[in-house]
Amino acid sequence: MMLWRALGIAILLYSSYFLLKLLSNWLKARKTGLPVVVIPAAQDNPIWMIVCIPLRPLLKRFLPEDLFLRLGATMHGWENDLKLEPYEKWSIPYGSPKSLVLAGAGRVEVSTWDHEMIAEVLRRPKDFIQFDIANFLLNRFGPNVLSTDGEVWARHRKIVASTLNEKISKIVFDQSINLAEGMISEIFEKSEPSSDCAETNCIFDLIKKLTITVLVNAGMGGNQAWKDPTVKNVKPGFKLTYIEAVKAVIGNLVAAAILPRWFTSWYPPFLPGYETMKLLSYAVGEFRDHIADLINEEKERSTEREGVARNNILSMLLSSSKQEEAAATGSGDQTKTSLSDEEIMGNIFIFTSAGFDSTANTLAYALVYLVQNPQYQDWVFEEIKSLIPSDSEEPLEYTTIFPKALRCLSVMLETLRLHPPLAHLGKMTEAPQVIRTSRSDVYVPTGSTIYINSVVVHLDPDIWRDINRSESDRVTDMNATGLPDEYTFRPSRWIIDPTDGENSQAKIFQPPKGAFIPWSMGPRVCPGQKMAQVEFVAIFLVLFRTYRLEAVKIRVKDGPGKEREETDEELHQRIVLLIKKSVSKITQEMDVYNMVDGDYSRGLGFRLVRRHD
Repeated sequence: MMLWRALGIAILLYSSYFLLKLLSNWLKARKTGLPVVVIPAAQDNPIWMIVCIPLRPLLKRFLPEDLFLRLGATMHGWENDLKLEPYEKWSIPYGSPKSLVLAGAGRVEVSTWDHEMIAEVLRRPKDFIQFDIANFLLNRFGPNVLSTDGEVWARHRKIVASTLNEKISKIVFDQSINLAEGMISEIFEKSEPSSDCAETNCIFDLIKKLTITVLVNAGMGGNQAWKDPTVKNVKPGFKLTYIEAVKAVIGNLVAAAILPRWFTSWYPPFLPGYETMKLLSYAVGEFRDHIADLINEEKERSTEREGVARNNILSMLLSSSKQEEAAATGSGDQTKTSLSDEEIMGNIFIFTSAGFDSTANTLAYALVYLVQNPQYQDWVFEEIKSLIPSDSEEPLEYTTIFPKALRCLSVMLETLRLHPPLAHLGKMTEAPQVIRTSRSDVYVPTGSTIYINSVVVHLDPDIWRDINRSESDRVTDMNATGLPDEYTFRPSRWIIDPTDGENSQAKIFQPPKGAFIPWSMGPRVCPGQKMAQVEFVAIFLVLFRTYRLEAVKIRVKDGPGKEREETDEELHQRIVLLIKKSVSKITQEMDVYNMVDGDYSRGLGFRLVRRHD
């Protein structure tokens, strides 16, 4: 009896707190001047973040439509699933087409896809600081350029920006070229020596291997070839190699950030997820130890080289940090200007995790779109052929080729427009703020969260619909879906064709500020943006200079005991469904990884066909 009474009191107290907090937030939300939507949960509630995704199908099935939509707008990655629906229901009818405010028992949450508001928020990093939950996850291995604010962030940014220079871009380009050639050679190993084509259902896993190896080589000064037996050698005292530890941590970032070592080490073997927990128990500690060893080794090399940095990110971070410290000491400045070993470790983790996962997934989406839209493979090949003569055997040169490979780059930009790595960018206020746009001023209360909707702003018809669209685009659009142009894959929208004149050249379209934010923008723009672009373009140069990509058709049932090859339309719909079922993990991704070699029943198989044109 006492237990039930205590439980009843607890429920009453929580309900009272919930209602009071909800009322308080509703009153605060009204001051913004935006339409207010009452929600039954908070996006940043840790428990809700964990349980909402597996519960989503059940809730959608049994809850009334309006209640589910209110809950749906609090689920991680809802921007990918719902897109414009919340705005069409709650903001557009009330005169605020691109912004609304959600009021629940957590924080006041402003959600916007207004590019003017977005540009203003991202222009003012001191007023709109990093989201605390994101900082908690990103801080796992030390403070870094993404997880800090204020003067600490400025110190990180100065050193990191000086590190990611053209020397690093050239290394990334060269490494990507060499490793992409190795990847293609492996794909063709199972074909006849004289064969002009080869098939694989593991291309996405191979791309992940490629991107992580590029980062290890460029980041740590490694020189691992595509097939390097030493890569699998585990250092004495370790259970995992550095790359294995990186993959384990990145693949389970939330668990790695919040679960203590004792929990993963003593996780019962009879419970689901035991193998993952066992792997994490090694990976979290060993990742830190691997980085610490690499830092110490690089310091020793630096001493031997009399302080001259090698051409890799770790060496340059150490060198830049040391130079900043020396400059401050010489001027008598007592302010800390260098990075500690822990901060260097934190930044190396960010370079590795952000660069590995987002670039691999962007490449995956791009390849899927290109097999669905083969006319753009020819479009890219036309550019590559103009840049690299077919009979040329000279090594590809970063400085002469990358700046001109605009079509290759436009495929990346278009892929990121449709599939930004993060569904939203989260910012917070520590004091009341006013956001001024050409339409109105928006008041944002203290302690509010701003969710910048990356997905929907990239679909803004006022900016993206039919931009740079020629009549030939309309004629050759082979996957006409009836969707508005902004929802379709059309990389040519990024190319501004040259005007009349001898010196005119094609240029990349520059959307209005705040309208394209896969790397954020403003002072806190992602410092690895150029690295990612260089890696993507280099891999495309290797793939599409010589090969055409096709999707492999699978066998489907055709009545009792009968099978047939799927039709073109069935293949198209399978690809559409594969993209539609994307999920938001660290970044948005398709279910195309960890494939069993030769099993084409999941994911998407590819055929590489050698070009003769």
